[in-house]
Amino acid sequence: MYNVAFVYTKEAGGFEGVITWSSWPTEADFDQEFADWSEEQKKNQRILEKGISSERCVELVKQTPAACYIAAAIQKSGGDEYRLERELTTWRLP
Repeated sequence: MYNVAFVYTKEAGGFEGVITWSSWPTEADFDQEFADWSEEQKKNQRILEKGISSERCVELVKQTPAACYIAAAIQKSGGDEYRLERELTTWRLP
């Protein structure tokens, strides 16, 4: 499997800073699908690392601050108050 880790950008609103990952059968499959992404998709997420192990992907996802998950949940719920206090951005998942 060809694994790619992504991080949501400022353009993604409340999802900013959330790290995710996806897998493709081959690098060529990823390249083909990524080439078809819209400009909006490419603005909302940037590639953090590619061609990495699933263990590395999990390590990266664990680096997402809890405040980012909270902001994403608020945005997904339909709330528009996803800007959080500065202190919350220093929270880390154990």
